[in-house]
Amino acid sequence: MNSLKQKKGRALFVLQASRTKGKDDVVGSKFLKQFEQLKSGISKLDFKIISSGWHWSCEGNATFWVYLPAKPLSSKKIIEGPPINMPDVFIKQFKKKWKKVFIKNKRYIAKTKRKIILPREVIKIAASALKLKLLTK
Repeated sequence: MNSLKQKKGRALFVLQASRTKGKDDVVGSKFLKQFEQLKSGISKLDFKIISSGWHWSCEGNATFWVYLPAKPLSSKKIIEGPPINMPDVFIKQFKKKWKKVFIKNKRYIAKTKRKIILPREVIKIAASALKLKLLTK
């Protein structure tokens, strides 16, 4: 835990999960589930996790840490759709879901705007959703 350091090109986020009442094995599995949900939530928003981990000594609260790239994501996201030779049903579904559709390399492509581009924002959202306390400034 003491070896966690800010490194160039990386953003370190340390979070704390509150212990619930119960046996140690049940509490530990709840912490593990929270940690997995944290990583899953970050990944779903297109952020790449460089490194992550957690620590809990069967007493008190658990500590989670996550290293993310320090650079913000691009404001536009490219979504690959079906190839142009697919049946029209799939192409219509894709065009119905996404507004700005074009063809590139024999495939339908859509561009959309990302709502969250900063690493700090994604951590704040994930922390509040999982009721975690953000310890890093």
